[in-house]
Amino acid sequence: MKLASEYNLLDLSFIAIDGTTVKANANKKRTLKKEQISKLDEIVDKLVEEDLKQDELDAKLDEENLTAMDKRDFKKIVSAYRRVKDKEKVKEKISSAKEEICKDEKLKKVSLTDPESRMMQNKQRVRELSYNTQFSVDKNQIIVATDVCQDGHDAHQLIPQIENVKENVELTGKEKFSVDCGYSDGKNIKYAEDNEIDLLVPSRAQAQKFDGKEESLNHDKYEYDEKTDELIVDGKRYQRRGSYIHKNGRNVVTFYSKELKKKKEIPFFFGERLRMRDKMETDEARRIYGLRKITVEPVIGQIKENFGFRQFCLRGLDGVRVEINIVAIAHNLKKIWKMGRGLRKNCCKNLFLEFYRGFILVWI
Repeated sequence: MKLASEYNLLDLSFIAIDGTTVKANANKKRTLKKEQISKLDEIVDKLVEEDLKQDELDAKLDEENLTAMDKRDFKKIVSAYRRVKDKEKVKEKISSAKEEICKDEKLKKVSLTDPESRMMQNKQRVRELSYNTQFSVDKNQIIVATDVCQDGHDAHQLIPQIENVKENVELTGKEKFSVDCGYSDGKNIKYAEDNEIDLLVPSRAQAQKFDGKEESLNHDKYEYDEKTDELIVDGKRYQRRGSYIHKNGRNVVTFYSKELKKKKEIPFFFGERLRMRDKMETDEARRIYGLRKITVEPVIGQIKENFGFRQFCLRGLDGVRVEINIVAIAHNLKKIWKMGRGLRKNCCKNLFLEFYRGFILVWI
């Protein structure tokens, strides 16, 4: 990024961030629940000590409350591990799977081939073992930051991505950041306000309106009176009652109307959300937000469609992060080479060589 900046190839006046799922190098049929992993660990111990007969294995499986499909997959896993000579490697795989499932309480099943991958829904609405990849792209479609995470959604990825951008390029504070409604979490908007970042993010309801879809959501359709600390919904006033953590982990604030005998729950940082809502209703904000469609979205399309990058080759978070950086370098090389045609041949050649060296270093 520093090299591209030196040759004035970056346009950081607008930076768009978006995420996409990429399939992990993992076998969907080799996923087990926590209890099954413990049972598999016991069976492998037996395989190390002695030759576990098939009837003994069947008896152990019958002890477990498994469906016919789970039992069949479990048998295949045990059968495959029985043929492996180095049982210590098998034990290491099981140990890694145990550690991963203990780290994440919400994780119901873990992959034995890539424990750090997660079950996510792709664009075709098919659930498969994947990683969530994040891209930050400037106005010239140059990738200025990437990341890979285990979250199936983008809500918590804005702050890490902006921090990644700050590490890679020098910002002036005049940049405009744009993200889709998947990032419209109140914490993200508050972070932007606290750090004086010019963020453009619509609510899910606004996104429906901007896309010309039927408005089925009513997010942020209320006003707030700071003087009286009251919420105004359809002309009716609601008094603040308190706050609590919802079962989905979100912090919510409750308001109550004595007149209607109804309560209204809204997310934390609703003041910030309302200010962002009003900001996104302006023509200028909508125009700038629309640049996403010609910056970050085509880059993701280029990587997936033209490069054919739809699945990782490496495994584990560290591995896939290296891999996505290599993909980003390949994209930037192609983009910068085209942009460099208008520069002096000598300058363009030096730039290409520097990026090529960077590519080799990352690969090694």
